[in-house]
Amino acid sequence: MPKPAAQNDQEELTARIPASSLVRALGVVGDAWTILILKEAFQGRKRFNEFHDNLRIPRQTLMLRLAALADNQIFYRRPAQHRTLVQEYRLTPKGLDLYNFILAVWYWHQRWSSQQLFLPDTLVHRSCGAPLKAAFVCRCCDQEVHRRDVTFIDAPDRGTDPQPMKRLSRQNEDAFNKPVEGARLDDLVATTIVGDRWSNLALFSIFQGHSTYSEIKDALGISSNILSSRLKKLVGLDLIHAEPAGRRIDYVVTPRGEDVYPMFHSLIDWADRWLAGSKGPPQFLVHSCGQITDARFICLSCRAPLRAWDVTVRQS
Repeated sequence: MPKPAAQNDQEELTARIPASSLVRALGVVGDAWTILILKEAFQGRKRFNEFHDNLRIPRQTLMLRLAALADNQIFYRRPAQHRTLVQEYRLTPKGLDLYNFILAVWYWHQRWSSQQLFLPDTLVHRSCGAPLKAAFVCRCCDQEVHRRDVTFIDAPDRGTDPQPMKRLSRQNEDAFNKPVEGARLDDLVATTIVGDRWSNLALFSIFQGHSTYSEIKDALGISSNILSSRLKKLVGLDLIHAEPAGRRIDYVVTPRGEDVYPMFHSLIDWADRWLAGSKGPPQFLVHSCGQITDARFICLSCRAPLRAWDVTVRQS
């Protein structure tokens, strides 16, 4: 006998998963439109009409996303001029700290996408004047950080977090499938993956060593139909491939998929700083150098860390 809708809703609200900084970060920025709005903000957009005109986003959707970003202290509002009703949305320190994540998005699209929809094709590092070429490195050893070099260690009191709401993920389908007119799915990997929590968590589960359908399902507590659709999408984007292994199928990360890792790592680092609460991070990311990894993007020309105010768009 089917469960009443109210019971299903209550189960969704009370379901718990192991505490995760990534899940917490996705609760704030894990939405396709939110990522695109952040991209605009880091390029200097501040006003409602600037976001609307550049993204061609529905006005009601934009109002809701800007309000959520302000409520989560990513943006703060201020009058554009003295005694004016026009508001500007400016990045707070918490919002500026998401720049590593936005650079990770740009880094992936520079390497793998035919269109630069998230950040311009050419950025310039003001400090040294060179066209930007970036690397994702460990602060402790200054070596590049790759997924295979990072070990996740649970905190002693890791605890649990609420499971991501299934219905919220379903509502995001249209947004992350085609958030920008004329865009192909392959050109919107960040919104396709990071903008949909279940796609994100499925890929991250594979990063953490869960290679079979049943392992991923058990780790996430995800329904079969949602997991099947997300794995199909990840395969279609060539981020993973299905590899027969006797009677089972293993899901293996492709080189394109490996380069998504800095997005995840950047969001985890950000959540560890801003969303951990009094207990601290639920997991520690340990690099192969033996130190807890606090990774960052640096300029390959001068080896300086990249900060939002030190990078500009090359004007044509």
